[in-house]
Amino acid sequence: MTRFTLYVPASLNDGHTVPNRWTVDFERRLAVEFGGFTRIDAIGGWKSPAEEVIREPMRLYVVDISESAAEFAAMRMRQFAELVKHDLEQECVYLTRDTIDVHMI
Repeated sequence: MTRFTLYVPASLNDGHTVPNRWTVDFERRLAVEFGGFTRIDAIGGWKSPAEEVIREPMRLYVVDISESAAEFAAMRMRQFAELVKHDLEQECVYLTRDTIDVHMI
């Protein structure tokens, strides 16, 4: 299996929360495209130019895909990342891809 994790900010650059309607639509699109997702609410941190640690709320969207569909899914996940970057006015968006072993017990 291939696991994609897309890191999405929970707040905009001006400090306001990402509108709920955007989140609902984004999650609907993920579910339709990939059959489902796992959302993890998290806190991310980065070092500012003033050497301060800036903490921000974020959402990690995890999507697991069969190896046979991984290349197409990678292209679609990059498109989702571009959507996040554009809609939420981000300089960049973090997207990871990992090979995982899955055991259904």
